[in-house]
Amino acid sequence: MAFQSLSTSKQFWIKCIASSFGAGYAPIVPGTFGTVAAIPLFFLFGYWGNRWTLGGVTLAVFIIGVWASNYAESLYGRKDPSQVVIDEVLGYLVAMLFLPFQVKYVLISFVVFRLMDIVKPWPAYQIQEVRGGWGIMLDDLIAGIYSGLVILLGDYLYRIIV
Repeated sequence: MAFQSLSTSKQFWIKCIASSFGAGYAPIVPGTFGTVAAIPLFFLFGYWGNRWTLGGVTLAVFIIGVWASNYAESLYGRKDPSQVVIDEVLGYLVAMLFLPFQVKYVLISFVVFRLMDIVKPWPAYQIQEVRGGWGIMLDDLIAGIYSGLVILLGDYLYRIIV
């Protein structure tokens, strides 16, 4: 379906979802605001829920995010538009899936995920070349995996050393 044939209301919802309900419209560092938008989701479905619930929500964010960001590229007229931050929500939630549900990890994961999302270690940088919503979402999925693993490793080494 071409984006021109989308109804105005469908375009509105695509933009709402892709921008994490407006976080992507922040005038500076929209990716950081997108990551902040993920924190209430973590508390709602992870911290006050459980790991299975958080996993299901994370999977839903991935599936819906691929769909919405695919259309959003057409609506905004460019590849991986800055307003699309649903991928940051995904990456942050993926990182939190690895970690104990404690407030300190909410903050540590925020910082480490933002760093991984900016640096984009292999293959996150390369996977951005995948077209459409898949490319938008997959690099942050990888950054989230790296973030969770780096934090777990750091936590393990800290416990050994200290």
